[in-house]
Amino acid sequence: MRVEAGWLQAAVDEQHVLVYDGRGRLFKAFWEGRAYDIALDNRVLEKWQDRVAGRRQRRLLQPGQASWLRQAARQAASHLLQAKDVGVVLKTLPESRGEPPQEAPGSSPGAVLAWREWLARAAEYSEERWAEDARRFAAVYQPVSILPPDQYASLVLQATLGCSYNRCTFCTFYRGRPFRVRRPEEFRRHVEAVREMLGAGLGRYREIFLADANALAAPEPLLLSLFELAAQALPHVVRPRISSFLDVLTGQHKSVADFAALVDRGLDRVYLGLESGSEELLRFLNKPSPPQAAIRLVEAIKQAGAAVGVIFLVGAGGERYRTVHRQRTLALVQQLPLDGRDLIYLSPLVDEGSREYEERLQAEGSEALSEEALTEELQLLWRLMREQVGTGLDRPRVGLYDIREFVY
Repeated sequence: MRVEAGWLQAAVDEQHVLVYDGRGRLFKAFWEGRAYDIALDNRVLEKWQDRVAGRRQRRLLQPGQASWLRQAARQAASHLLQAKDVGVVLKTLPESRGEPPQEAPGSSPGAVLAWREWLARAAEYSEERWAEDARRFAAVYQPVSILPPDQYASLVLQATLGCSYNRCTFCTFYRGRPFRVRRPEEFRRHVEAVREMLGAGLGRYREIFLADANALAAPEPLLLSLFELAAQALPHVVRPRISSFLDVLTGQHKSVADFAALVDRGLDRVYLGLESGSEELLRFLNKPSPPQAAIRLVEAIKQAGAAVGVIFLVGAGGERYRTVHRQRTLALVQQLPLDGRDLIYLSPLVDEGSREYEERLQAEGSEALSEEALTEELQLLWRLMREQVGTGLDRPRVGLYDIREFVY
């Protein structure tokens, strides 16, 4: 068994591992070769490697389909409580940014040593509590549609609702959801409600993601207030890192000084959906800003002291744009002032049923890439991108961003 800041990992054996938060609530499991991520609204993402098909598979389980997993989590905790010989590994928090480790709820020496009490909470986490969790989540959050992969473990705070642009042809995440910026008092209540909802489970979070799709589009004076309120959500962390999405169109109106002021309040990384280096393809996707605007925006963010995560949409535009998309995306990356703090994400296009996108494909005589062609293109662009940016601590990392891998 392993106890860290805000979570407890219990291994029944090599094939059965469960991870609980400070409340005793299961949030991750590894069970007979399959991984499970449990969302705060009780949905479960099941993931496994299909050796016959030779590719990764996943499916989303609704709460009723995952009752067996919740029961297994209770039974495993009960079994470990009754076991006479249980090995326990206690791990303290690593130092970060030169600051001393900070204790989190459920991670103080007394709480760590009381791991039996932790297991008892897990053993007693009833179906009624799970149902109450889902109700409280629905009252506190609007749907959390997507996060960058390195932010999956961050605490989401919805400073804005919806997307300020919301006209990209390929994206359906925020359709029918008007964009709105929360005023400070409303956001304060949201932060307090999140903390109350999570209780001792808050201890597993170390960073904050300021949502929704384009939270940094809010006016600068208001953003500064929202950042200060957001930092209060994690009182156990000294100056928590805050990350968020930003679109290039809005970002062009922010100065280096604007970003620097946010960095002073905790801004760590800005995620930009650049999608492509091809201006023609960007018009097809209804992205209004040209690649040169993206370069200027990245330069401003970097000069202010924040890192960036740039996202490119593999397969966008189908067969007609395949080659030009790859070539000009590689050319754009060469012009971006990226370093070892930055991330380059390659995100395979997932058909979300966007009618507008399908109509544009047909109008231009293009065809969507087959699953095999999309995998081939992803692997090719990944290899070329890594060759181009190089490796090492001073070079950006290239990663996969599959939107099907996320639940919150």
